[in-house]
Amino acid sequence: MHSQNTHTVFTQAASGKSLEYFDEENKNKFLPHVIEPSVGVDRLFLALMTVRTREEKIGKEERLVSSFSSCTV
Repeated sequence: MHSQNTHTVFTQAASGKSLEYFDEENKNKFLPHVIEPSVGVDRLFLALMTVRTREEKIGKEERLVSSFSSCTV
């Protein structure tokens, strides 16, 4: 198993450029990491909420509405 630093070197080498960002406020470099679940209830729930949520405008008020048909549930 590779260490975090080894994985970082392999990832940056494969892309052909540095993937690090410089934080102006703290004056340091960092490499952002994203952990994304490939399968699971949380991902299914997020996908369902994304697809079934819409903006609705009533007068001057805007709101987010989630709606599900009986075949979805």
